[in-house]
Amino acid sequence: MGENIIITRKDGTTFPLQSKASMSTITSAKQTVDLLNSDVVDITVESGKKLVFAIGDKITVIGRDYTLNMPAKEQKTAANRFVYALQFEGVQYDLSRVTYDINIDTTGSDLKGNELTGDMKLFLDVLITNVNRVFPGLWILGTYPEATDTITETFGEADNCLAVLQNLCQKYNQEFDITIAQNGARTLNIRTSGKTHEFIFEYDKGKGIYELTREKVNSSNIVNRLKVFGSTKNITSKYRSDRLCLAGATKSQSYLEDATSISEFGVYEGVKIFEDIYPHRIGTITALGDTILKFVDNSMDFDLNEKEADGVTTKYLLSGVSAKIHFNTGNLAGYEFDLQSYDHATKTFAIISQKDDRDMEFPSASSAAFQIGVGDQYVILDIALPQSYIDAAEAKLLADGSLYISQNCRPKVQYSLTIDRFFLKKLVGEEASSNVFWVGDYIHIKDTDLGVDALIRVKAFSRDLLDEYSYSLTIADLAVTRTVYNRIISDLIDIDKVIKINNLKDPARARRNWLAAQELLNMIFDTEGHYYSEKIKPLSIETTMLSVGAKSMQFGLVGTVFQPNYGGNKNYVVWKGGVLVHYTIDEEEARSWLLADGDVMFHDDTTAYYIYAKVAREGSGGMIIFTTEQIAVESDPNYYHFWIGAISSVDITLQTRLISLTYGFTTINGRHIRTGRISSSGDATSFFDLDSEEFQLGDSLVFNRDGDGKLRLKGVFVQSEGGDASPILALRGAYSSIVVYYKGDGVTYAGETWLYVNDNPASGITPSQGAYWTIIAAKGSNGADGADGRDGIDGSQGPPGADGAPGMPGAAGAPGPSLVAWGQWSASVSYYGDSLRVDVVRTGSAGSYAWYRAKTTAGSIPAGTSVLNTYYWEQFGGTFQSVATGLLLAESANIAEFIFKGGKLISQAGTLYGNPSTDYMNANFVPYISIDGTTGFVTFRQATIEGSLNAGSVGGFTIANGRIGALSDAAGLSILSSLIKFYNANNAVWAGIGENVLPSSTGLVAVGRFENLRVQGYYQQQFLRYDNYYSEQDYYAAGSPQPAEWIYRWDFDLQEDVFDYIRVTIYQNVFVTYPGSINYGVISTVEGAETNIAFEAVKGKIKATSGGVVSWDTDYIGAAYTDIIEQKIHLTNNFMFTSIGSSLLNVRLPATSHINAKTTMTVTFLLCITIGYSTSNTIRLLSVTGGQIKDNAGNDVSYIDMSKGDTVILRYHNGVYYRHAILL
Repeated sequence: MGENIIITRKDGTTFPLQSKASMSTITSAKQTVDLLNSDVVDITVESGKKLVFAIGDKITVIGRDYTLNMPAKEQKTAANRFVYALQFEGVQYDLSRVTYDINIDTTGSDLKGNELTGDMKLFLDVLITNVNRVFPGLWILGTYPEATDTITETFGEADNCLAVLQNLCQKYNQEFDITIAQNGARTLNIRTSGKTHEFIFEYDKGKGIYELTREKVNSSNIVNRLKVFGSTKNITSKYRSDRLCLAGATKSQSYLEDATSISEFGVYEGVKIFEDIYPHRIGTITALGDTILKFVDNSMDFDLNEKEADGVTTKYLLSGVSAKIHFNTGNLAGYEFDLQSYDHATKTFAIISQKDDRDMEFPSASSAAFQIGVGDQYVILDIALPQSYIDAAEAKLLADGSLYISQNCRPKVQYSLTIDRFFLKKLVGEEASSNVFWVGDYIHIKDTDLGVDALIRVKAFSRDLLDEYSYSLTIADLAVTRTVYNRIISDLIDIDKVIKINNLKDPARARRNWLAAQELLNMIFDTEGHYYSEKIKPLSIETTMLSVGAKSMQFGLVGTVFQPNYGGNKNYVVWKGGVLVHYTIDEEEARSWLLADGDVMFHDDTTAYYIYAKVAREGSGGMIIFTTEQIAVESDPNYYHFWIGAISSVDITLQTRLISLTYGFTTINGRHIRTGRISSSGDATSFFDLDSEEFQLGDSLVFNRDGDGKLRLKGVFVQSEGGDASPILALRGAYSSIVVYYKGDGVTYAGETWLYVNDNPASGITPSQGAYWTIIAAKGSNGADGADGRDGIDGSQGPPGADGAPGMPGAAGAPGPSLVAWGQWSASVSYYGDSLRVDVVRTGSAGSYAWYRAKTTAGSIPAGTSVLNTYYWEQFGGTFQSVATGLLLAESANIAEFIFKGGKLISQAGTLYGNPSTDYMNANFVPYISIDGTTGFVTFRQATIEGSLNAGSVGGFTIANGRIGALSDAAGLSILSSLIKFYNANNAVWAGIGENVLPSSTGLVAVGRFENLRVQGYYQQQFLRYDNYYSEQDYYAAGSPQPAEWIYRWDFDLQEDVFDYIRVTIYQNVFVTYPGSINYGVISTVEGAETNIAFEAVKGKIKATSGGVVSWDTDYIGAAYTDIIEQKIHLTNNFMFTSIGSSLLNVRLPATSHINAKTTMTVTFLLCITIGYSTSNTIRLLSVTGGQIKDNAGNDVSYIDMSKGDTVILRYHNGVYYRHAILL
């Protein structure tokens, strides 16, 4: 295919890219297509002589036209060797050359502004009209979806037709394709593109798949429990929430779940708010009224004026809120008007007209282009609606929410698929080139190992045009996200939209105001004949128009914040750069620059500085600089310097700097003033900021502070028509006895609302009817119980609980009865059976004895009572098979509650399933004592052993070689001859005491060691810096660090991109701890005695190598006494006196004798004494023999008097108290 790539010039001439004549060879040619995004062909050509390529050159690749829209990249690698990199773009990129201008005649309306309201058809009509401005008669609108929703979109200077088309397709969930007729006409179709391929692609020879890779394309969380809400529009206090919720659900219950996803992945919650879903009725105007402000809608199905059952409250109109008519279509599309009245009998609406900032009235009495028309559609806002409309909105919320959760309840993946070129060549044949695959096509992929067996859509593909059967496909069964195409810095694409949406300065409108002012200024003339020569005097100016503000200063700052005196430092300024939008520096359009964030430190308090925005003339980046120089705006050939303002020198009294902004302009002519901000001349606490729509009058009246759109009034009175004035109610929450209340304050108290009515502010007066308070809302009776809410969802099963602690041992049972053997039964003997004694007798003869035991309930058995009487007797035991002298042979025996059986001697007592038992025949019985004659193992539940145990296991601990427990270097508990330690490798815990708990390699000795190194956080890669290499040799010499980016700049002389430098991004790993995580080392709690000491260092130091030492002292907080410091000095060196018993109390300092009595070492310490603010008396801190206070010169000080709020800090050493700090 390479030899068939032919360049076609604008003049129709052609030449092949691969040619012997030009000694040119195509080394690579790659076609890349992405659904809704890119469609390009990248070609690399090597040539033996210089080739010329021009913007507008075209190629055709298998029936599709591609155009060179950017200069070719040219590189000379040898004397006769040139390498060219070309990128040709598909026809859709022609749309990017055309701005999306809504101020054109497409609807019969003379549109003004930057918003357009309509359905998809209207937006497409505007787009086609715009494109045909640049490509006359070449573009046609083909198929498109009808009856689409009406939306309002805001457009700015950065919006081109391709970006708008991609955005429309995303908002309407559509796709587009462009077909080209033989005459070159382009038809834009809005539809789902692609076809379905019948063949199934699989791994194996001759089945099509060469390589299949699954990739994650979205790192966002799965959402399988979706909290879903609609808009707040037309949601009133009658509704159960402040937002539209799912039918029958409160705000906490408004969620959807995908049970299959939850069972597979667990619960992943998310929130989705559909701002475009709200209760509304789309009405259509069926007739016009008798004025331009009236219209009729015969389909209106409810009476806006309808009342509730009380006959007073309106059912749909909201008290204190004006209903509004918003036009969706027609000449007034996008406009919103207050509703003046509605007549249900004639179904006639009347609206209130409005004026814009040009004093133009809407609807217009003179221009039909701005009047209501029959067929226009509208909605009513700020009303309550009948339940049927609420139900419809809730149903749409359910449908859209269900669609959203179905698209997001599973991980989003895509597949990279490389097709077997030989298979494809055989499949499609070799006779002609063709587009085998295209974006939007569906292909059947089957692979059991990756879990794929489905029709999956081609999202993108790349193709080697030198080998037309070499395809790499990106396939994904998910929604396509568009990428806006613009050749400007991405951060500036939507700046003008941000300005509009956030109610900031509008560049187009600001530019218009400036130009209008300049036009008017140029038209001014001296109507009096003497103004210029006589009326401009030093003390007054009398003129027709005054204009203040240079052209270069006509710009706005968006998101820029200066913070002088940052952190309390008068010489430190921090700023957030934001965006500078200049309205006049370019005669054709407004320009925008991104300003970098930064900070500066000044070094001279007496110097003021100019503040400039230094921005690139040819780029879109800039910075803020502070300098003492006066810099003209165009003095630098590479940068503009726009004067923002100045920062003052340091105020001597306030020790702060003040920033004054100077940009903008002001014009005064006739009855009009145009300006940005009007401020009071004093401390500027009163101002009107017309740019940000904010004003303030002292501390009593504030509007739109921080852009919140709220009006705050302080001390405001309202006057009735009768002349009485009263303050506006200001609710201050629940009543508090310590709060001062003013006239007009409202509080809640005991379930009621009270109003403070006294002229004198007061506190501590409990609300009750009288001179200070009057009730305005009494407590009502309890309402009826509401309906029960629906059951919450079942929580996930918690982890098993920890094993409970062993139960207390049960009480000792009563001793069993003793067996008394009587031999042969005798009728003359009285036998017994009770809890202490049970008689045993036998009957029969040798070899056939039968044994009987008296029951414990028998009591005294009358003589002669037969052993067959079961009330008294029970048969037990068995028959001895043989008895020999000195030897008893038996398979088992029960002797004195010990059982001989199976080569073991076990106790008859033991446990069964953890409970005491004597059922030793049960297989699960565990005896208290067991001696195994075959293995030699002896088991005791409790044992006292004298002698030695050389090896074995006791309670799970191994005994061997001078240790109990784990090896010294293994995890677990180890008791060695010189060390006791515990080690857990998983939690990084080590605790031990002994002769030396440190490794011998350290060369140190420690008798205790406690480590808690449990990691409670994670490492996060953060940007550190850029390293720049200005030659490839330096870069390779540095080891080719990654990631690296080759930066090129445009050479105006060569008219091409040239190498500038290589930028390497350097990252660092930063450890981030989990919020609230805590690791403890040693915790000690000591209490219960008069003196409780947790830790005492008799000798040595307490050292914190890393971290710190925190000490909270509670040892002495209380009354002052003469000897209190002497008594407590060995327990604390911080004394907080909260009371003093006399007007002047002597308090002695401890002498050396007191201190030496508590320690044998020479010590030094700080002594801190503080008097609490609640005390009213004074202490006199006295020097004593062996405890002398000295001043800084070494002179003796007899005493220091201290009263409330005073603090004295002294340093003791060798009988002297040095004054460290005195705060009196």
